[in-house]
Amino acid sequence: MHWIDSGPTDFDNLILLCGHHHRLLHHTEWRVEIGDDRKTRFYPPMSVDPYQVPVPGSSPPTAA
Repeated sequence: MHWIDSGPTDFDNLILLCGHHHRLLHHTEWRVEIGDDRKTRFYPPMSVDPYQVPVPGSSPPTAA
């Protein structure tokens, strides 16, 4: 959950994105979640994928 929607503002709730992808998440219907396994999953809008199959992030999980 984004910090502005009462999400936590700690390192466990952060992912590193370039400016383009940061704006894409804020200004389109793409979503991102950090799973219990600490891996990111990006969910496309229905206009891109009606089934909204998650797209795994390309980075390895961070050290806990």
